[in-house]
Amino acid sequence: MTNDELVQGLVDVLGAERVLTDPDVIASYVTDWTGRYRGTTPAVVRPRDRDDVATALRWCRDHRVAVVPQGGNTGLVGDRFPSRARSCCPCGDSITSTTWTSSRRSSTWVPAPPSAVFGSTCGASASTSPSISPRATPPRSAVSSPRTRAGCTCCGMDRCAQVAGVEAVLTDGSIVRTMRGLVKDNTGYDLPGLLTGSEGTLAVVTEVALRLIPDHPYRVVALLGCADLETALAVARRLRHDVSALEALEGFFADGATLVSDSFGVVVPFDPLPPVLLLAEAAGARDPTDQLTAALNDLGDAVTDSAVAVDPAGRKTLWALRDRHTEAIAGQGIAHKLDVTLPPGRLALFEREVRALVGSFEPPSRCFLFGHVGDGNLHVNVVGPDPDDRRVDRAVLELAASMGGSISAEHGIGTAKRDLLALNRSPEERALFRSIRHAFDPAGILNPNVLIAD
Repeated sequence: MTNDELVQGLVDVLGAERVLTDPDVIASYVTDWTGRYRGTTPAVVRPRDRDDVATALRWCRDHRVAVVPQGGNTGLVGDRFPSRARSCCPCGDSITSTTWTSSRRSSTWVPAPPSAVFGSTCGASASTSPSISPRATPPRSAVSSPRTRAGCTCCGMDRCAQVAGVEAVLTDGSIVRTMRGLVKDNTGYDLPGLLTGSEGTLAVVTEVALRLIPDHPYRVVALLGCADLETALAVARRLRHDVSALEALEGFFADGATLVSDSFGVVVPFDPLPPVLLLAEAAGARDPTDQLTAALNDLGDAVTDSAVAVDPAGRKTLWALRDRHTEAIAGQGIAHKLDVTLPPGRLALFEREVRALVGSFEPPSRCFLFGHVGDGNLHVNVVGPDPDDRRVDRAVLELAASMGGSISAEHGIGTAKRDLLALNRSPEERALFRSIRHAFDPAGILNPNVLIAD
């Protein structure tokens, strides 16, 4: 099938207005926001609703055309880009972009389209709607491809806790829907849990039910300075034990805070900067300031510097030192963005060793670290190596795995880590992954280039 035949076939079943072919328009769909991953496609399908998705999938299955489901296009592992490398169609893959909205709401959970930026729903109450920003720079959270694996600073992994239900379209056009939003539902396989970690390889998700996180009226943020990461982790453990209203624990380092300050003029409250910074936020229906302050007073010499903000402007300034790391690092060049999880007792050792490891590479590289220290998740950002040079990626992930860690805390596997999945998953597990994938998609058209290497 030629590109022209592919495009005409999609136009015949969907209409010309639903099939995008303008190269300038397609460009935003085949380049990720970091600039590291790029692909090609003869067409992008913009469905109006799930029936359009079903029609497009049936046509692509019948004509052996691979489909790359894409939502917000904020993935970090090359999992949303069409490639000729393993396409089942000689003319390349097509993209199905799921960027429509849902208006239904309930008091316990909120349906959201699969293109919603995950962070935009955090803190939502039952009366609010998640904002849809398919091309936005990711907010405070990690980033989200359509309901795949994102986590955030305030409410954790969506695949673990926040997805109450899903609606999805299979490649034969049939629709599976489990959207009751029940707190407990032990009726067989957990389809929401399975689909939200599948990287678009099992079905195209058209709607999700997200559990709501209360938007507490009282908030207080503390920025703490520590001499090293071991001390900061000990402080974090104390705060988790002593502050029941704690919502976020974020860690970063002096080099990253300096970069943010220099890049955006964000005010740093300490001079000189301590080596490690810990940001803690507490929130509740009652003012948690006294509880957090009392806990800080008990920390003694473990904290060398501290700044506390209760007012919105002050909280925003302190959060900016952490939140704007991603933007500041992007300004230094195309970064190799890796995210790992380590056992709590190995995180500080990993931090020291990964800096030394990155420093040993040529050309000279810079390593910026930040992450969710409350759950052992550290984001490793390396600037310097060529975007296509994957040696530093492999070395960092092998180091994490050797310490009993995961090579993907939040970002997923995609194409970037496909050949490294064996670091964390056994041959038996990978074989089971293939069996599950084949059961959902026997034609092998859904995102064929990601997750599992043949």
